[in-house]
Amino acid sequence: MASVDGERWDEMRAAFEAADRDGDGLIDATEFEGFADQLALAADSRVARQAFGEIDRNGDGRISLDEFAHWWGGD
Repeated sequence: MASVDGERWDEMRAAFEAADRDGDGLIDATEFEGFADQLALAADSRVARQAFGEIDRNGDGRISLDEFAHWWGGD
């Protein structure tokens, strides 16, 4: 797991759970696009898809908690 601890871990975990709308423990591209839109992280869906691809380190089309933590922690 990436180096995110304490209060920062709690914030990251809450953000992950908010993005994981179906509660399956993974964030798919549609969930991420909605999350990015809510937080104004991406100007458009193309930018959101590009960011998703960078966060999805293993390229399986889903963001795991570990991948999200690496991104959140700036790793």
